[in-house]
Amino acid sequence: MRKPSRLNRQAGRHALVDGIPFTLPVAGYRTPALMAAFPINAAKAAALLPGNELHPLVVFGNTGVLLVTVVDYINTNIGRYIEFSIGIGCTHGTRPAPPLLPVLPILSAHYQMGQYVFDLPVSTDISVKGGKGIWGMPKHKANVDFRIEETTVSSQYDLDGQLCMRITIDKTKPWLPVTSSAINFCEFRGLLMKSSIYFKGKVGLSLFKKGRTELLIGDHPRVARLKSLEIGDKPLATIFFPSAEGVLDDHFESWFVSSDEPPTSQPGGFESVIDLPLDEEWLPAPSAAGRIPDQPGQHAQPAEVAPQSRVSLSGGPAVGSPTRLRDPLVMISAATVVSGATQMLAPGFVLRLLKCPDTPADRQFFGTIGMFMVVMGGSLLQDLLTDETGASRLVWSAAQKLAASAAVGIGIRRKVFSWRALPVAAFDLVSGVACLAYRRRLLDVASGSGH
Repeated sequence: MRKPSRLNRQAGRHALVDGIPFTLPVAGYRTPALMAAFPINAAKAAALLPGNELHPLVVFGNTGVLLVTVVDYINTNIGRYIEFSIGIGCTHGTRPAPPLLPVLPILSAHYQMGQYVFDLPVSTDISVKGGKGIWGMPKHKANVDFRIEETTVSSQYDLDGQLCMRITIDKTKPWLPVTSSAINFCEFRGLLMKSSIYFKGKVGLSLFKKGRTELLIGDHPRVARLKSLEIGDKPLATIFFPSAEGVLDDHFESWFVSSDEPPTSQPGGFESVIDLPLDEEWLPAPSAAGRIPDQPGQHAQPAEVAPQSRVSLSGGPAVGSPTRLRDPLVMISAATVVSGATQMLAPGFVLRLLKCPDTPADRQFFGTIGMFMVVMGGSLLQDLLTDETGASRLVWSAAQKLAASAAVGIGIRRKVFSWRALPVAAFDLVSGVACLAYRRRLLDVASGSGH
C-alpha cells in the first residue's frame, strides 16, 4: 500500500484537533525502532480480537503472530516520546484469510492485513491524548525506555511499579532498504478503528533462529491475557531500524464492534482523554524485575529477572553468521512457496493479473508450475532453516531461478506475458544470482578462506 499522494499535497498545512496543533503530515523523523514477531496459538489469539470481523493472521496450521514494536519517536509534531506496541497479526473481513496469502504484497490490501493493537503504552500525555482521542489507539502513560547498546537493542514497559514486558534483540547491522506501510486496528468507544502508517528506512533483519531474542512478560493484569497465547520461544523475525521516517495518515475508518448478546458494560470513551494536558513530561525509567535505569554515558546490563516473570528465550549464535545472504534467501524461498501456492490454488487470478490468456489448459499449466515452485522453494527453505544447505542444492535452486527468469523474459518478448511479468523475471534473476553467491560463500567458509 503506497503513501497517498494527498499526504504530499497537504504537507506544510496546519490543523488543530482536540486542542493539539499539527503541522501536516503527522510524521516522525530520525526514529530508531525495534520489532519482533513471535509464533502464537492462532485459535487462542482469536479470543482476544473484538467483534466478528477481525481474524488472526495464520502463517501455517494454527500458528499466528504476536508483534512487539517499540519506537523512539525523536522528532515529531508532538515532541519526543516512546511507544511500546503489543499487537496480534490479523486480517479484516467477513471470514478468515487462507494461511500466508495475506503476506503477499499483491494480496495484503485485499485481505486488509494488519495488527490488532492489544496494548500501547507511551511516555507522554500528549501522545495519549492524540493517539487515543483521534485514532482510537489504546494508549496510556507508563514507564518505558529504549536502549541501543553495543550488541543489543532493548525496551522495557512497567506499570504501577510492576514489569509488564521487556524485549531484547540483537543489534543487527542495517542492510535492507524498506519502504512499506502497516495497518493498525484498535478498539475505542465501542468502535473498531482502522488507521495506516507509512515508513521507510534501512533495517537489520534476522529471521527464525538466527541471533538471540529475549521476551519477558510480567504478571501485571494489563498483560496477563497474553500468557494464554502459548508464545513460541523462537521469533519468526526481528528487525532493527537505526533511523526511520514514518507518516501516520490522518484518514481513518471505523465500524461498530458487535457481539452475539447485548453489551453489559459501557466501553471506555472520551472521558479518558478529554481532560488530559498537552504534557510532554515522562515518568521515571522502568526499574522493575532488575532493570537498572539507564544514565547518560552508562549502559548497564539488566540484573536477574524476577522469578514470577515469564521468560521466552531464543538461543543461537549471536551476530556473526557465515554470510548475510542467508536471510535474503530465506525470504526468497518463502516468497517462492507463497507465490507458488497462489498459482496452484488460484491460477486464474494470477493469469488475469499478468494479462495472459485464461483457458482451462492455461490454468492447468500455471497450477502445475506453482506446484513445482512450492516443492523447490520449500526444499531450499527447509535446508536454510536447519542450516543443512548443501552446495548441490544451491546449484539446482539457482538453475531453476535463472531458467525461470529466462523463460518469463522470452514470454514477455513474444508477448505471451504483458510487461507486468517483468518484476517476476527480475526477481528470479536476482534469486538465482543470490543462490550462486551463497554457494560460493559456503564453499569459502568450508575451505577456511572465508572471513
